Amino acid sequence: MDYKDFVRKFSSIIVALLAVSLGLLLPGIGLLWHPYTSIFLALIMFFVALNIKPREFVNSLKNYKIILLALGLVFLVPPIFSVVGILFFKPVEYAALVIAFASPAAISSVFWCDVFRGRTPLALIISMLTNILALATIPITILLVTQTTTQIDSAAIFTNLIFILVVPLVAAQALRRLLSQKTQKIVVRSHPFQQALVLFLIWGAVAPGAVFVEQRPVEFLFLLFFIFLILSATFVVAYFSGRRFGRSVAIALSVVSSHKNSTLAIVIGELVLGPVALPALIANLVGQNLFVIPARTALYLSEDEASKVCV
Repeated sequence: MDYKDFVRKFSSIIVALLAVSLGLLLPGIGLLWHPYTSIFLALIMFFVALNIKPREFVNSLKNYKIILLALGLVFLVPPIFSVVGILFFKPVEYAALVIAFASPAAISSVFWCDVFRGRTPLALIISMLTNILALATIPITILLVTQTTTQIDSAAIFTNLIFILVVPLVAAQALRRLLSQKTQKIVVRSHPFQQALVLFLIWGAVAPGAVFVEQRPVEFLFLLFFIFLILSATFVVAYFSGRRFGRSVAIALSVVSSHKNSTLAIVIGELVLGPVALPALIANLVGQNLFVIPARTALYLSEDEASKVCV
């Protein structure tokens, strides 16, 4: 594989690595558009939704076995794996990590599922459903870990879901129906624009945490290492759990279960545990965005092995 082929296959991963690096090295610039990251994400969802057929969405919604499996993978598997962290971290850090791992699937997981050639409609359904169910699951998690109760701003979560998921999905499907030929041209030509949006999205999301990384680099690296281990274990379990439903489903399950809503975790974690929890939550945000690199590499290698078997 020459360098052009390498860049083409891993362009989105290169963008993610560049975005995280810029967020940590040039946070002042990223903070300029940090308040607008929701707009970037909504635009990304619009372009992804242009490639989703209504029939695919309905078929994914009907398969309740896969959806129930996905809920278990998202809400139960990562927190269970993270139990080992109680041996290595302070109580507040451990509680912050559990909140992060028990968070719903990130909305951006839909984009990464599309990049990884997973079943995108399924990822969209799981992302939407887990973020709604998080209104109940996160308070329960907090109660179990900290023995305290908390209230989540359900109105803000619903508003965010409507703006980032529902509106782009409806707009994209309406455009598909009205201008089907032009829609295909947009899909073909939108890839560079999507990558630019991802660059600014991750850069802006990571930028606020750069100060914590600079102040505690050793602690940050240890947290990052632990987070990678948990995400890796979750990714593998999810992938092999979904293999019996097909490779595209396995990819979708592995992505949504390992790419969590780290922004929501930061908001709730800081509210419940205070600023002392931020280093762990920031490390989780960075780790979530960096983990797409080994995840994509693993899927690419398994794809090659699968092709060899077919040949």
